[in-house]
Amino acid sequence: MNAIQSLCQPASVGLKRFRRALSIPVDGASLAVFRICFGLVMAWHVGKYLMRGGGTSVLHLIYLDRAWHFRYPMFEWVHPWPDPLLTIHFAVVVAAALLVAAGLFYRPACAVLFFGYTYIFL
Repeated sequence: MNAIQSLCQPASVGLKRFRRALSIPVDGASLAVFRICFGLVMAWHVGKYLMRGGGTSVLHLIYLDRAWHFRYPMFEWVHPWPDPLLTIHFAVVVAAALLVAAGLFYRPACAVLFFGYTYIFL
């Protein structure tokens, strides 16, 4: 029995250290910096589809002017919006990302950002 207890002891010591590390108070500023950076990166990433270059936007080249689109299994029902609605969709996702970065209306903005970007991805 002593051999088994001695083998399990280092694991329990490591688990105690892990639990102790999880219970240490941490300043929330690091989470705020992550939120701001994440919101700005998402706004930049989605916003670059709206930028015009060479007379047309990347949004038109990738989503609207294609003859076919790759569809994921069980998500064949997802189709791109028609032209003005897809541009509005991207603009709403950019606005939601900027609201996340600013911390305004945080929960609704996170939901709009998540579902809007998921739709774009699918």
